[in-house]
Amino acid sequence: MKKKLILVVISKAELSPQLEKSLQDDGFDVVLVDNGKEGYNVARQIKPDLIISGHQFGALDGIDFCYLIKNNISLSTTPFVLYSHYLNRDQRIEAYRNGVDAIVNTSIPYRELIARIENLISNFQSLARQRQNQTHSLVGKINDFSLIEILQLLNMNQKTGILTVYNDLIDGQIAFKKGEMTYALVENYSGEEAVIEMMGWQQGLFLFEKDAIETNKNIDKPSMQLILDCCQILDETKTEFR
Repeated sequence: MKKKLILVVISKAELSPQLEKSLQDDGFDVVLVDNGKEGYNVARQIKPDLIISGHQFGALDGIDFCYLIKNNISLSTTPFVLYSHYLNRDQRIEAYRNGVDAIVNTSIPYRELIARIENLISNFQSLARQRQNQTHSLVGKINDFSLIEILQLLNMNQKTGILTVYNDLIDGQIAFKKGEMTYALVENYSGEEAVIEMMGWQQGLFLFEKDAIETNKNIDKPSMQLILDCCQILDETKTEFR
């Protein structure tokens, strides 16, 4: 059975060697990062099964880090544990409002911490399976269906949901509302530029989930016009290589 992967984001000053050892002894793979900015970038790359984060590690604290995770389409369902020696009442309320799933005091016995981690992962995976059975409506290989065809299909059928496209270690997301593209993100590209960037991918996988989470709008152009723009750019690219 594949080991569960845990991303630990804690400053070097706060990190206890026993934490990493306890997780590894219980069969988890562990990736250590000492700040929230790097933690966010690493999380996008490795897609951990759970994140354990400290609270204080510079300008981006643990609560802000959690907010970024929970507002990323591909990471939003990752269980997030805030691991801190002390949080006052207002901080705890803010943490939960920003998506923290569990607040754990650093004084907790490691056996109890492991039990809570295992329970969180199990519960989230169970919910994910239920959601998968309920929401997956379209999945396939880019080799079999071009992304242009997928966009046209979703547009014509006025679908609402999230299209995730996987290309090697990169994944991008496009949100649809009643067939109109409203949001897109891939690496450093966002909005219409992200859609155009993904349209050049020739291989990988795609997955469309109906009625997925809400996202902020960063695409204003009508979807059919954006699809036509993508077609024109692809045609021009092919012409250049002839």
